[in-house]
Amino acid sequence: DYQVKIRGFRVELSEVETALNQHPQIQQAIVIAQATPQGSQALLAYLVTTDATLTSSQIRYALQQKLPDYMVPSAFIVLEALPLTPNGKVDRRRLASTEYADRERLGTATDYVAPTNEWETYLANLWAQYLPVESVGIHDNYFDLGGDSITAIQIAAQATAAGLSLAPQQILQHLTIARLLAQVNPAQVYQSEQTQAGGDVPLTPIQHAFFEQALAEPHHWNQSLLLEVAHPFHPDILATALQQLLQHHAVLRFQFTPGASGWRQSQTDILPQATLRYVDLTDQSVSEQDEAMAITEAELQTSLDLAAGDLVRAALFNLGRDRANRLLLIIHHLAVDGVSWLAVLNDLETFYRQADGETVARPLPTTPFANWATGLVTAVSSGTFQSELDYWLRPAQVKLKSLPRDVTAASPDENTVASAQSITTCLSAEETRSLLQEIPKVARVQANEVILTALTLALGSETEPSSLLIDVEGHGREEAIVPGTNLVRTVGWFTTVFPLCLTRQPECALGEQLQSVKEQLRSVPHNGVGYGLLRYLAEDPAMRTQLQDRPQSDILFNYLGDLEGLLPANSRFRLARELLLSRSPRGQRRYLLEVNAAIVQGQLQVEWSYSRQVHQQKTIQGWADALMAGVGSLIGHYSSPEAAPANTYTPVDFPLASLNTQKLSKIAALLNKTDAPRPGS
Repeated sequence: DYQVKIRGFRVELSEVETALNQHPQIQQAIVIAQATPQGSQALLAYLVTTDATLTSSQIRYALQQKLPDYMVPSAFIVLEALPLTPNGKVDRRRLASTEYADRERLGTATDYVAPTNEWETYLANLWAQYLPVESVGIHDNYFDLGGDSITAIQIAAQATAAGLSLAPQQILQHLTIARLLAQVNPAQVYQSEQTQAGGDVPLTPIQHAFFEQALAEPHHWNQSLLLEVAHPFHPDILATALQQLLQHHAVLRFQFTPGASGWRQSQTDILPQATLRYVDLTDQSVSEQDEAMAITEAELQTSLDLAAGDLVRAALFNLGRDRANRLLLIIHHLAVDGVSWLAVLNDLETFYRQADGETVARPLPTTPFANWATGLVTAVSSGTFQSELDYWLRPAQVKLKSLPRDVTAASPDENTVASAQSITTCLSAEETRSLLQEIPKVARVQANEVILTALTLALGSETEPSSLLIDVEGHGREEAIVPGTNLVRTVGWFTTVFPLCLTRQPECALGEQLQSVKEQLRSVPHNGVGYGLLRYLAEDPAMRTQLQDRPQSDILFNYLGDLEGLLPANSRFRLARELLLSRSPRGQRRYLLEVNAAIVQGQLQVEWSYSRQVHQQKTIQGWADALMAGVGSLIGHYSSPEAAPANTYTPVDFPLASLNTQKLSKIAALLNKTDAPRPGS
């Protein structure tokens, strides 16, 4: 047996050879380790095959079913026969020489394999649309291409609308188009009729959190999009399409009324009249048009009626021949979130085309929001999440670093929406590409983990250990919580918010800090859903009180992913302004600092919202610059083979091994002792 160290892990070459020799088209296989120009080790496979058409991608795919990624050779060389020593054994030394190493390789581990059928082609085009790449092969790794959970929802939503029953979790589990289609039946289309009957619907945790704020004007807490209309839209046809949208998504007409026991959410079978305002600005200058649009938007933002279920507003602005028309869409946040807009825009465009006389298939409905809300109550009642209570109470047991304030005497009442300001910083397009595509391959982390690490470094103490409590937003569409659900095209407010206690250790190396944040974030049970369920829906009042009394964070972090994914490439709409949250200026801000990160036009943008009554602009600018510097340092760290650690695995990379950090460190230490073969091997 021969042993080598690959990416910090011991690899038995005989295990790789055994897996290769099990391939029906491989007659003989020998694997050796070869030094790379960067000084690391890579596996090289020499093969004698029975089929001249066998490709490296086919071999690699077969190996991936049996071996971890680090045991799959980087390249394959096909020989007519393996060289032998005088006593008839394979001459490994000769294989490692230039004579054989320079032979034409069958291919590298990154070969592009084009789609070969209709569904492979469809998914390849769909992935390329939502991921920052020009083309996608059927064996390309989803995470290596820059994918994340938010993009998985967007892709699954489009696939479901096209008739392919696909769940986001399937994309995150199977990672390549070839593996994915081996698990998915294209003929199986998810069907779920939207319930039209009226009746009470339980508030979800995020809705409870909204009403908990006791806002002065709860009707003014909206999400809105301003769109460029690529083709002229007729106001009457658009009004019909809006009406169809309200009928299709019952949550867009939910009613919210206060009562003695709190707010009540109910579903009505009464269909309100869609509100569309048509504004003709063809005779005005550009500046006059912009002013008129702003005035109209300000009026519409304050006109929603929660009690009447009047939750949607729209305005179509005719700006003349020389300027694309604008469509303003406003929906109360209680009925929509960032992911929901994908379904809203796709369905609105479909209904418009139908109303305009085109033959277009009606959008396929998925699990209604009312079913999801009811399912959450059942999930909590089952007791599944009670074991998480101790985890969520941990921040009460550690010393937390408070967010420094410039105005220490500021009253909590002064942290108003009216006092809010924001600062936005951007990462270059090249660095953003590295963040989305290169760092995930090398460090096995995702973009949000890199940004969270940089945030911890920016706000943490530089000289002593400090624990920073951050509330993290997630998309919340954890379908496994309510079995039998499909939420990829369901409209509603699914967001989860959960506390994350991150510790900065000044003596830790940069890469170690990133791996620590990755481990902490991925170890959150059920992606944080349980915190809100226990805090707001638990049957035991003592449990709810315990969570409400625990330390509360001053900081909210949200990674929105790639906002361009809201609109498919063939859409008649184009974003004229990013997704905007419009709130009543009379309302109180829940956090001192809101940090929202997103990919906009190929660049990472981080917006810092704060109150000028609490912080000065120079303080926020300093933190914002420090975060971007931290992201840049992490990108630089992992771009240098000399600087990057050999082992970037953490316990969460081995979910079935029951490892903790200490156990994994001991294993790594044992593996790092020597590169030589074991005695007797």
